[in-house]
Amino acid sequence: MDEQSAAARWNPRWARRRPPLDEPTPLIMAHTKSLSVGARVLELASGNGRDTLPLARRGLHVTAVDASDVALDQLAQAAEAEGLAVVCTLLDLQTGALPPGEAFDAIVSANYFQPGLLQRQRVHLKPDGIIIFVQPSTTNLERHARPSARFLVDDDAVDALCAGMLVLHRSAAWRDNGRHEVHLVVRPAPLAAPS
Repeated sequence: MDEQSAAARWNPRWARRRPPLDEPTPLIMAHTKSLSVGARVLELASGNGRDTLPLARRGLHVTAVDASDVALDQLAQAAEAEGLAVVCTLLDLQTGALPPGEAFDAIVSANYFQPGLLQRQRVHLKPDGIIIFVQPSTTNLERHARPSARFLVDDDAVDALCAGMLVLHRSAAWRDNGRHEVHLVVRPAPLAAPS
């Protein structure tokens, strides 16, 4: 595995890639519509805000986490220019963990995968919170060489991703963006009452 830090890998890419931003992720936008103004959303691997900014414009309190200080600087500048309150947190999710104690109404991530990540997110959700996950699958390699297999969801492992979760939405298909993606919206299953 490449030992290069996430910041070293992503900072040059974000330095070359300036706003305007890509379109927001449709699944994230659709499944956060029901959140009330003031609801708390955690976005993992936020980049420079393609989903963060539209969520914050709707009055949601968004905490954006990314390993790239360049991307977060771009995001903070864009948020400030629009008068949006966004918390930017510099954190490499490959080597660090989110601080305990924060509880969110939704945790969203698009185009970021790490085995076990969905299970670890549970502790950061409010009891009725949801996780929205969008990631290319290994089927994507049939048409595209990138992202490489280590960054893709194995099509045969989607059930394991959802273990212990109530599945509100699940699909895997070729999308309008030309990629084969897994889309998940899950909620942690309630703990069984002791007998």
